[in-house]
Amino acid sequence: MKRGFSFLAIFFLVILLAIPASAAKLNITLTAGSVGGAWAAIGQGVGECIRKLEKNTVFTLQPGRDGANAIRVNSGKADLGIVHLGIAKAAINGTEPFKKPYKDVRAITILYSRAMYHFVILKKSGITDIAQIKAKKYPLKVSMNTKGSYMEIVGKNILAGYGITYNDIKKWGGQVNFLAMRPSFPLIKDGRIEAISNVIQVPSSHIKELATTHKLRLLPIRDDIRKKVAKKLSLKLDVIPASAYNFIDKDIPTVSASVVLICSAKMPEDVAYTITKAIHKNLSYLAKVHRALKALNAKSMAQVGDVPLHPGALKYYKEIGVIK
Repeated sequence: MKRGFSFLAIFFLVILLAIPASAAKLNITLTAGSVGGAWAAIGQGVGECIRKLEKNTVFTLQPGRDGANAIRVNSGKADLGIVHLGIAKAAINGTEPFKKPYKDVRAITILYSRAMYHFVILKKSGITDIAQIKAKKYPLKVSMNTKGSYMEIVGKNILAGYGITYNDIKKWGGQVNFLAMRPSFPLIKDGRIEAISNVIQVPSSHIKELATTHKLRLLPIRDDIRKKVAKKLSLKLDVIPASAYNFIDKDIPTVSASVVLICSAKMPEDVAYTITKAIHKNLSYLAKVHRALKALNAKSMAQVGDVPLHPGALKYYKEIGVIK
């Protein structure tokens, strides 16, 4: 009886060892953005890339938010997350909006760059430069995006560069709203606010639509301020080209952000390697998923700034020669 049991155990072990690696399931959870938003579409695209390479992958997309995504990935509640590069760095260092470091955040790939900072204001306000808001103690009514989001942090630091705080705006009779981009536009259309601060792709369809019914200005960022904010928040110096919107006639100096796919340092090396490979092998597919991904290529994938690459991703990039 014991001999028969031993024979069966050995038989099943041999069968298990004979199963090809490709038959093993990957179970991947990715936390992205709001349902129906750009990050949700990009997240689904990443999942499809993995499924194309590993047919048996079980992929789950979860709604999320920038900073919260880093925390979920660090804690193991999600395998992958989409965040701004500056948020990934802030998570590791424990700086705003985080109250402590999340040291296990690692990068898989950049997803897209050149998400530009916009400060859009109604032309009838008479404001042509952010510095005038302080000089005139102007009662600005503005939406800064959701509190604690990277977009809000960037806008707050831009205003601070001009010596303007939220308390100043309120003291001058203005108001500061913390609304995401989509719900901000109805408010500016009906006159409840007059300005929107945000970090978005160029051109923004929302801004283009608003410009059909309202006269707008896109305010430039002073050079010393954008350099300081760029260094602090992992941004790049950039310009919004004059061709982006029909209400501007020259390039607008600003800063731009990158968005990165992150994982935990605890993710097995072979899994991170596979995910990186899956994305690289399906770049042409991703270019059709969202316009933000059209510029993604093998070289740009590895350009994650100060955020450490996961060893599995690093291994793949070395194999294809984009990192020496």
